[in-house]
Amino acid sequence: MLTIAYLANQFPCPVEPYVGEEIEELRRRGVRVVAGSVRGVPGEPAAGRRAPEIVLQPLRIMVLLRALVLCLRRWKRISPLVARIIFRGREGPGQRVKALLHTGVGACYAVQLRKRGVGHIHAHHGYFGSWIAMTAARLLDVGFSMTLHGSDLLLHGAYLDTKLENCAFCLTVSEFNRSYLIENYPAVEPGKVMVSRLGVEVREREGWSSGAKSSGAKPLGTRLALLAVGRLHAVKDHAFLVRACAQLQAHRVAFECSIAWGWSGAPPPGIFDREIRSPGAGNTAGACAAGADGLALQPGRHSGVDQPQRGDSAGAHGSHGARQDRAGPGHHRHPGTRDLRQDGLSV
Repeated sequence: MLTIAYLANQFPCPVEPYVGEEIEELRRRGVRVVAGSVRGVPGEPAAGRRAPEIVLQPLRIMVLLRALVLCLRRWKRISPLVARIIFRGREGPGQRVKALLHTGVGACYAVQLRKRGVGHIHAHHGYFGSWIAMTAARLLDVGFSMTLHGSDLLLHGAYLDTKLENCAFCLTVSEFNRSYLIENYPAVEPGKVMVSRLGVEVREREGWSSGAKSSGAKPLGTRLALLAVGRLHAVKDHAFLVRACAQLQAHRVAFECSIAWGWSGAPPPGIFDREIRSPGAGNTAGACAAGADGLALQPGRHSGVDQPQRGDSAGAHGSHGARQDRAGPGHHRHPGTRDLRQDGLSV
């Protein structure tokens, strides 16, 4: 039986239910999974959720001593990583020190995996957990892979070149992300960067192009439906999506865009005012009027977990890894949201 070690920065995590779902799916397919978490989670796991078998922090003295011995015995396997940290790249001193510490944590992880018969290590997210997993994989001489979302490659891609070089394959949540990786890391073999959406697969549609007569393109026969699911957090960059709606309308693309959000209470007042009214955005609200029934900002069904609210949305704001599964029927508008449908845009 194949045994995979699956490492997350924190597991279980209420805003990342897909990590547990992936682990359970692997187990249903007959794979033995050793679930691990870099950081401990206070309290008991929710009903139906297993606790991680390995929690790295806080580190134990005996594990640290065994990790030191392992590093000395197998120094040649991790020396390229240490050389990359110290001598190459543009990372600052603080990042380099952290990477050296994470290398040590990776050795501790390897120590705890040695007697479990692990044949592959997968890390979810490209943050420090992926460096820890990569270090452990090199020390144990097993395969390594990772899943990238958005901010871990678009904003915080520290040492991503080395992680991509050392991984057997890399999963990412959108075609945008895959194109970004291939363009910005040309040394990486494109075949090992694969798209794995966190939800339903989106079928390709023909005819998604400008309907302007001047271009000679045929009018769209199907309305483009966009769905972005995620917390209203700056790193999700929903403002980019609002501005993109103006660009779609400018090219006469018929579309409908919805944002299903997770927030404790009502969203901050005027959260999209700048994008909707900004002259630099081309008066987004007015621009969207002719091309869309509306852009709707919708609350999640319960705090902490984002859930889409529409059953007919076919796309996603892929650049930040929006989730697209289990969409329920109905359109629920939060009492605190502001209706701008007279302008063709609802937020």
